[in-house]
Amino acid sequence: LGSADELSANNQVEELQRRRIKGEAHFLRALYYFTLVNLYGQPYCPKNVATPAVPLKLTEFVEDKDYVVNTVEEVYARVLADLEEADAYLKGNEVKNHPYRADITAVYLLKSRVYLYMQNWEEAAKHAQLCLDLQSELVDLNTFGNSETAFATASSPELIFSMGGNNIPRMLNDQFAGLSASADLIECYTQNDLRRQFFLTEVEYTEYYDCNKYVKQEATNNANVSDNFMFRTAEAWLNLAEAYACMGGENNEQEARTALDRLRQHRIETSHYEATALSGDALIEEIRAERRRELCFEGHRWFDLRRYTVSEKAPFTGSIRNTYSKYDYFWDDWEWKYYWDVSSSSTYELTAGDPAWTLQIPYEVLQFEELAPNPRHERAPISTEN
Repeated sequence: LGSADELSANNQVEELQRRRIKGEAHFLRALYYFTLVNLYGQPYCPKNVATPAVPLKLTEFVEDKDYVVNTVEEVYARVLADLEEADAYLKGNEVKNHPYRADITAVYLLKSRVYLYMQNWEEAAKHAQLCLDLQSELVDLNTFGNSETAFATASSPELIFSMGGNNIPRMLNDQFAGLSASADLIECYTQNDLRRQFFLTEVEYTEYYDCNKYVKQEATNNANVSDNFMFRTAEAWLNLAEAYACMGGENNEQEARTALDRLRQHRIETSHYEATALSGDALIEEIRAERRRELCFEGHRWFDLRRYTVSEKAPFTGSIRNTYSKYDYFWDDWEWKYYWDVSSSSTYELTAGDPAWTLQIPYEVLQFEELAPNPRHERAPISTEN
């Protein structure tokens, strides 16, 4: 951004290239700050907008000064301002190296996501529809069975944008990692939901489930799309459904059901598919469940849970639990392989309103910038087994 205006443009083509570079940079800064504010700032709602989030640094050069922490509202305002710039520069411009460089479709999808988090349902629906007007195709899992590739790849017709690495195949498909898809996730798929087949694989003779959303089990543990910064048309359909459902009213809820059913028709076995007939909070909850089924292993779940706790519509008032286990590893000389046993397990609970929904600012940042840490309280496990 600091150098783009210094680039020479000798003709209209070069000027469009310069504008595209600026648009991509504004999009990325918006995406990065949106990520930061949702990690280290409180979830967006009227009572939280004035709370501290992260410092905004908008210069490309080193400055010898102490930075202050900007508020949640200020960071969101910067995100939207950057997206407006990206919109202006990328609209009508060329698409470069799809899907690894952002275009106007990606801008519209990120706008819809940001407005959804802000509970601005009208703008969320508007920009989700703008995204879908440009790219709306969904993969039909009913006819995907003979494919030789994984579901989420760079060549997928659903893919809008992807950037960065992918650790999911390595982490979940490694026998020594000891990680698995959660039981709650596995149970949220019905028997006729084809995503359980194409997103998860039960590891034979174990209680673990691998993720095969990115690579087939017989392939290498690599993926050509990100497990975090990946935008798909499926999210646009879900954003549209949620925004209309939260607006309420008969017409809006019908729009929500139509969008939700559009996705489900491509995910449920055709012979068992039934149109959605829910309304009110039940419809909102079903859309949230559908987000969990559809967007698993793509970096959405934690951010979604945070925003549900402060939602004006059907607020999440429950809790989530995680069990942390310590393992003892040992080498068997006879079988020439490693074995491991769980030495102890502790279960912790996170309830709505807990300050730990906001991550702690890293220690080295607190020391370097002398920033105030995010609040915490003493936490003890609700159960421990040895």
